[in-house]
Amino acid sequence: MVLLDDIISQGEPYLAATTAIVIMIMLSGISIGIGKALQNKKLTIWGKEELLQAIINSALIGGLFLLITTLNTALTGLVPENNFTCLFYNKNTIIGFSQCYLYNLSLNVSELASILFSANAIISFLSSLSFNFIITFNPFNALIPIINVISKILELLYFLLFSIYIQINLLYAIDALMLSTFLPLGLILRCFLQLENSVRC
Repeated sequence: MVLLDDIISQGEPYLAATTAIVIMIMLSGISIGIGKALQNKKLTIWGKEELLQAIINSALIGGLFLLITTLNTALTGLVPENNFTCLFYNKNTIIGFSQCYLYNLSLNVSELASILFSANAIISFLSSLSFNFIITFNPFNALIPIINVISKILELLYFLLFSIYIQINLLYAIDALMLSTFLPLGLILRCFLQLENSVRC
């Protein structure tokens, strides 16, 4: 079960977005008040439009936070506690679980690659043995095609390992940068209609 501290820590990327919404609501309220006091329809209409945008933005952020928190809670309910080791990542979030899974997959691939590398070295040694009696013969010469096959498998495993490390780093970038930087920045750009219209042009 996800503790309250986990839910609060999952909400840290949304702090800047929530601050932008609060500032937007305050500015729209001030502009509505000043517009009504000065009987300026443009200022009042702008304040109402910004207030509507703030309500839409808060619904989007609240829905996204609720969706991610619900998925994280469901994930911790589905995953057994000691299914695999996770030293560096938080298993209570979707991204952390994916990083843990990929990390354990990379450990398994590395172990398989080291076993195949050792087997390839042994088979290479055996295939190079030759005996000299009256004639020279190589009893393990038939193992040479197996060496080629194991070499191809090792190349694929190293490529898979490289791909796994790229995926782990991409998930780290999404967790560290996308939610904490681009979500609030996109919301700030969406907050104010004049800024939004200037970005579209």
